[in-house]
Amino acid sequence: MTNEALKHATRYYQIVLIQLKDPPKFAQYIEQMAPIVRRYGGALERALVPETVYAQGIFKPDTINVVHYDSREAYKAFNADPEFQAIEHLRAESIAMAGLGGLPVGGDVVSGDVSERLYVLELARLGPGGIQSYRAYEEQAEPVMRRFGYHVERVLAPDAVMGLPFTPDLAKVAYFDGLDGMDRLHKDPAHERIEKELYPEAVAESIWVVARAQRASPRAER
Repeated sequence: MTNEALKHATRYYQIVLIQLKDPPKFAQYIEQMAPIVRRYGGALERALVPETVYAQGIFKPDTINVVHYDSREAYKAFNADPEFQAIEHLRAESIAMAGLGGLPVGGDVVSGDVSERLYVLELARLGPGGIQSYRAYEEQAEPVMRRFGYHVERVLAPDAVMGLPFTPDLAKVAYFDGLDGMDRLHKDPAHERIEKELYPEAVAESIWVVARAQRASPRAER
């Protein structure tokens, strides 16, 4: 494994669903937080603007941020940093949030014009068959999905959850190359079996969010 690959494998990730209560105060928080979090390798990998949420018991976010830190220890150190603790109240007062954290276990981040992509966030609690059943679903479903420009960008194994109606076993950030990719998939005769047979056999509960991407900074896409 190269040094770059090893660095990415040991990063600690969060997927944060954000509902704005006080946008100006949240902007103030972000401005003050940015130089603090950079000490711990904190950066934005992807910012998503949700269009549709398929789930019960969860708010529709205004934005979803996929962020990372150098490691799980760096994330803990950031939260314990006195400068962060001094401004944490700004976050609590300006947003409602839910999400999860975990280590990366798959996916490939490819640079490009993200405005042309349709993103899909999946949070899943696996069924009785566990990860083996989910892998069987992926093996049958993803070749069909890839015909319509489907790519998996990031997969996490959650070890911390906040504000979600269930505890996911995995989180997947994926996208279609084109904004019509999902619509074209839904018209394929194979989709009905994927949705009504393969996925229910693998997953007990799930949250799906369809979203558009905001362009991240060069640092965030590293």
